[in-house]
Amino acid sequence: MKYSGKALAIGLMMVFSLALIAPGAQEAKTITGVVKAVDVATQTLQITEDTTNKEYTFKVESTTVITKGDKTITLAEVKTADKVDVMLEQGKIKAIEVK
Repeated sequence: MKYSGKALAIGLMMVFSLALIAPGAQEAKTITGVVKAVDVATQTLQITEDTTNKEYTFKVESTTVITKGDKTITLAEVKTADKVDVMLEQGKIKAIEVK
């Protein structure tokens, strides 16, 4: 099969674009904010980020570790207005630290 130079160039641009985007999507990130809502039934946490006032809603995984001080707590113990650090990895919550 013969490819034109234009088709090959477009294909290479797409591959390199994905290579540039993909590493950022895998990086760990911490969002600091204030809890706006907790829903234990749906295992979701809604926070307002401190620096941008952007609202986020996260699905809390069964593997998410939630701590307050040196104590591990449950999602039900996280309260509205708590200040939190939410640690994300690959777009999922790995840990929540209640301050």
